[in-house]
Amino acid sequence: MQEVTQEELSTPLDENKQTEKMMDEPSEVAHNLADSPAIPQDIIGGIYATDQHGHIVYVNFQQNQQDSYTLVEVSTHHQVNGIKMGFYWDKVKYKDLSSQINGMNQAWGGYAPLIQLQGDTTLLKAILTSPSHSGSLTYNFYFVRRPEFTFTANGNEIYSTNASTAVNVTHTDQQQLYFTWSQNTVTPDEDADWQPFANGQTFTLDNVSGDWYLHTRAIHSSGATIVEQHSERFRLDQSVPVVTVNMVDDTGEEYTNNAWTNEPITAAASVYDKSNSLKSLEYSLDEGETWITHDADTLLHFNQQGVHVVHYRMRDQRGHEETIIRTIRIDKTAPSLTFEPDGHDQVVPFATTSVQVTDEGGSELAVDSLVYIWTQSEDSPEPGAKWTHFKEGEELILKDADGTWYLHIQAMDQAGNHVEVHSKPFHLGGTAYKNADLSGIGINGKPLPEFDHLQTDYSWSVGYSQTSIIVTPTAVEANAKIEVGQGEQYEEVLNGKESKLMPLKVGNNKFSIRVTAPDGISVKSYTLQVERAKNSAIEPVQNGGSGSSYLPAPTPTPVPAPKSNVAELSQLVLSIGEWKVPFSSKLTDYRVDVPSSTDGLTVQATAENSRSSIQVNGVKVLSGKESERILLQTGKNIIHIIVTAEDGTTLTYQLTIHRTSEIAPPSCQANPQELKDIEGHWSEQYIIQASCSNLAQGYPDGSFQPNQEITRAEFLMMLMNVFGSEQSEFELNFTDQEEIGSWAKPAVQWAVSQSAVTGYPDGTIRPNGSVTRAEMAAIVSRMIESPDSLSSIITDFQDDSNIPEWAKPAVAMLKKREILQGREGNRFNPNTALTRAEAVTVLLKASKEFNTN
Repeated sequence: MQEVTQEELSTPLDENKQTEKMMDEPSEVAHNLADSPAIPQDIIGGIYATDQHGHIVYVNFQQNQQDSYTLVEVSTHHQVNGIKMGFYWDKVKYKDLSSQINGMNQAWGGYAPLIQLQGDTTLLKAILTSPSHSGSLTYNFYFVRRPEFTFTANGNEIYSTNASTAVNVTHTDQQQLYFTWSQNTVTPDEDADWQPFANGQTFTLDNVSGDWYLHTRAIHSSGATIVEQHSERFRLDQSVPVVTVNMVDDTGEEYTNNAWTNEPITAAASVYDKSNSLKSLEYSLDEGETWITHDADTLLHFNQQGVHVVHYRMRDQRGHEETIIRTIRIDKTAPSLTFEPDGHDQVVPFATTSVQVTDEGGSELAVDSLVYIWTQSEDSPEPGAKWTHFKEGEELILKDADGTWYLHIQAMDQAGNHVEVHSKPFHLGGTAYKNADLSGIGINGKPLPEFDHLQTDYSWSVGYSQTSIIVTPTAVEANAKIEVGQGEQYEEVLNGKESKLMPLKVGNNKFSIRVTAPDGISVKSYTLQVERAKNSAIEPVQNGGSGSSYLPAPTPTPVPAPKSNVAELSQLVLSIGEWKVPFSSKLTDYRVDVPSSTDGLTVQATAENSRSSIQVNGVKVLSGKESERILLQTGKNIIHIIVTAEDGTTLTYQLTIHRTSEIAPPSCQANPQELKDIEGHWSEQYIIQASCSNLAQGYPDGSFQPNQEITRAEFLMMLMNVFGSEQSEFELNFTDQEEIGSWAKPAVQWAVSQSAVTGYPDGTIRPNGSVTRAEMAAIVSRMIESPDSLSSIITDFQDDSNIPEWAKPAVAMLKKREILQGREGNRFNPNTALTRAEAVTVLLKASKEFNTN
């Protein structure tokens, strides 16, 4: 299409002058029109048009198309009511060309008169003729008023479940109307689902979400013009916003809804809504009675023991509402274990007890968490020890064992609270109760030579004149039952006492000695065959002359005994102190307490078999003789006695000597509180001293529970009683301070004011929680030394690498000053909970150091 330039349109030629100029030019010689060429289609050099106001109208024109369609804008600011137009061509080449538009002449370079637009489509027919050319050239120019689309609801910015609008269109004559929906403003292509519609039709869109646009299109019947228009966006949302609650503990580990934990929990809610239609998010802590706005920065912290229920409620702009519930269960109390019975004071053949579990925290016992192990020490078993699972109330039995034994129990509740306790001692003599051995047999008042309890058959010869014998059997165990008989007839004989007179017949006489062990089950029989000589067996012997004499009866010829495997002791005596349980050759574990003034002692061990050898702490000692003096340190001392029998069999006795510290005996103004469960405990004197001084007291039931874990509140109360001079009204600001009992609040205030404790990083003080041995060392050290004066050094404990760096200086200082000691194996066990007995002992030792400083 060629168009007239702006400059050309701005200076049109005067129509009359153009006509006069054409008339002045000479005309061509007439010629036969039948032989003349047709007017070529490319004769037009350009076309120009204006409206009634002289504003340019750009005409859609192509030389090779007879019909042209041009859209005419219609608006309130500028409305086109008429068109005048014209052509220009190569005037030199086509001098005689003339143009008419709708029958009105148009001079070269000029306009045809203004033609008024009629209806929605107006035709301007242009005809070009020339005398020198055959025929004419005709062009149809259609001016189409542009359709205008109006949406009764042009989008919505507030989310809705559906979109609804009607579309009104102007100038629809010869127009075909189409519509389609899309999610952007780009006009959909021809493959889109374009559907015809009628003017004024209402459109509804639902069951979709997001931003949607209604696209409309008007296509002229000729197909030459297309007018397109789209609505503003309709914001739709069918989905319900999704509420997510993220819950974590203090370590950052994810917490599972409705599970038990012993950690503080933090909850944060967030909402995902792809349509961004959220109106409000709220939470309630009182079953929906009160709702609180939850914003992006809201964090809910839960630390108190119990069950916490949080309701979250979401509402969106379309009226959707959803409520979800999250339950947080916190249990900070470890299970409580009791033994029935709890140890035995007397030596028994076997131990039997059952364990009952109480969990006041509410989480109940974790599945398969109950395990037990029997050991001969109160100390916690070493890592790698073999624990065995059991069920609550199940009878736990230890058989075939000697010495002092403790039942250790571990349990854990569903919140992860762990507890390890041990029973009081069970004193066992299981081997002795099964022992049916004899230690000797006497015949007619004389011991049977070379008797060995392992040999059960013996022979003895007597002369003819010996018509009866008396047997004296002696059992190893005093409570064993002894019976002596011939054939099927048995009579009971007291241990070590003579039997009745038993007749001998000439020849072989077989006697049986039946021994029943103290357990009443184990039985062992010894056989004694006595050969009585016949009268003819005693022949006279000639002595070279008259007279004769008789040979005496042959002496007994016992069968040689094998080497003895007896490795027991018959006696064990210390130069000072008495055993907590009576000595028995079958018991191999003994304990004794000696005063602090005893810095050494000797051991006198006597072997049951004189041919056995004895070593005391690796040094050979004669049976029945005193050992060299053994030096004792304060606290626990272990002495090993190894007895080796003739055949190499060994038996080891372990002596635990506890030397008390230099604490002075209590000197109370009044009687100390009667405590029923401390007698014989290693910390008995410390507890009595603390009770006398009102530094620590027992429980209302009269117990002190020395092996129970001490709470932080109890420990701070003892700490204030030892080191505090006056109470403090220091203001507390802990998140869990409501858990502090009224009896303990002054102690906590004092401890905080003295910088003995500062609380945990999460803002808690945890008054009912346990105190680890590492925490104890740090707290006590602050009362004796300034923290700035302590440096990080090695503690010399076997598990030094397990001691936290922040606690090492304190542990090293307290160890150096002999305020604290390690447990068995020179281990400090920093993460083990402190017991009430340990707390009293350390604080009393620390108070002495404090007063000295």
